[in-house]
Amino acid sequence: MFVLWVAPVAIVLTYYFLEWLTKWRKMPPGPYGLPLLGYVHKFNPIRPWETYTRLSEEFHSPLVTITATHGIYLVTINDYDDAHALLNRNDTIS
Repeated sequence: MFVLWVAPVAIVLTYYFLEWLTKWRKMPPGPYGLPLLGYVHKFNPIRPWETYTRLSEEFHSPLVTITATHGIYLVTINDYDDAHALLNRNDTIS
């Protein structure tokens, strides 16, 4: 009887873990967060740009993915030229 409950739960958890893993691989580099809190607990609420700059230097990339609460991903652009090029290239998005 116990196996009838454990097997479906294990399959569902494995599915969600693999889905999360494939989504994470498509994103720019960034820190892993806690399951429900994400990386929010390590932010400086008064000067968030310092956190973005530190993460950019730590991961050696102008693009950094940050996990916010409940699996929401934030991609930050920490280079003026890259941000300017991205915004100019996609300025007709409505």
